[in-house]
Amino acid sequence: MDGTLVNTHQANYKAYQKAIQEITKSFEYDWGVLQQRIQEGVHVVPFLNELGIDDTSIISQIRKRKSEIYPNFINETIINQNLINFVKMMKQTGNLQIFLVTTAQEVNAKNVLNYHHIIDLFDITIFGDGIKNLKPAPDIYLKALKIGNYQPEEVLIFEDSISGFKSAKAANISYINVQGWGQ
Repeated sequence: MDGTLVNTHQANYKAYQKAIQEITKSFEYDWGVLQQRIQEGVHVVPFLNELGIDDTSIISQIRKRKSEIYPNFINETIINQNLINFVKMMKQTGNLQIFLVTTAQEVNAKNVLNYHHIIDLFDITIFGDGIKNLKPAPDIYLKALKIGNYQPEEVLIFEDSISGFKSAKAANISYINVQGWGQ
C-alpha cells in the first residue's frame, strides 16, 4: 500500500520524525536520510537499529506514538488514481478476488483506506501486524496465498519498492512495478 496504492511516504516520515523526537528527546539526526529510507521501503525497526536505537521498549514506544499521531498527517497521503481505476475495472469483471496485502499496521492502513474511500475495493485485507518477517521476506505474500487458497502462478502483485519486488520473487509470484503510475 505504502507507495503502491497510496503514497504515504510523507505522512510516515512526518509521523515517525515527530514520534522519534518525542520519545528520544535528545536524539540528533539528519531527517533527510529518514525521508529517503522511508521512500526506499525500509521498515522502521531495522532502520531504528541502524541508528543505534535497539531497545525494544523504546522502539515499541516510537511505533505506538507514530500510530497515535499518524492521523494528523493523513492529508499528506496521495492516492494512485491510475492503479485505483485499474482495480475498479478488474473488480467490475466479478471474476477476481482483489486482495490488499500490506506490511503497514492495520490501524494506519485502515485510516488511509477510509480517508480515500477505497476500503470497499478489497475482498480480503492482510496487514503487517503479526507478520514476523516483513518484506523482503515472502511471509506476507505466502499468507495471502494460503488465505486465498491460491498457487503463486494464479496471482499478480502490484509493487513499487525493491523490498516488495524481492518479496514477490521469493514467493514465486509475478509482479508489476507500478513506480510512476500515480504521477
